[in-house]
Amino acid sequence: MSAPGSEPAVTGGVPLAAGVAARREPSEWVLVLLLVVAAVLPYLNSLANGYALDDVFIIQLNDRVHRLADLRGLWLTPYWPYLGSEAGLYRPLTIFLFAVQWAVGGGAPWLFHSVN
Repeated sequence: MSAPGSEPAVTGGVPLAAGVAARREPSEWVLVLLLVVAAVLPYLNSLANGYALDDVFIIQLNDRVHRLADLRGLWLTPYWPYLGSEAGLYRPLTIFLFAVQWAVGGGAPWLFHSVN
């Protein structure tokens, strides 16, 4: 019988050689946290930007998005406010969520960048 504390380290049922430390696997939450950081980090610089490209017409200059109480205008009109039904796009949930973000953030572009 060996002295207490002199038993070889065991990992996964396999004894380790003398002087070899057991390697600890990172827990799942650490891996998930690293994945989230890797996904979010490249886009942090966009939070300080203003509206760009189609955001100007769909959000910044679109009166429907600025009036959350106008449910008829939000749910029953085409996506592009200036092209009418010719554009063929109908995205009422998207426009509604833009209106909610406008109401919550007071039209601040950073909120749209962080959510969308």
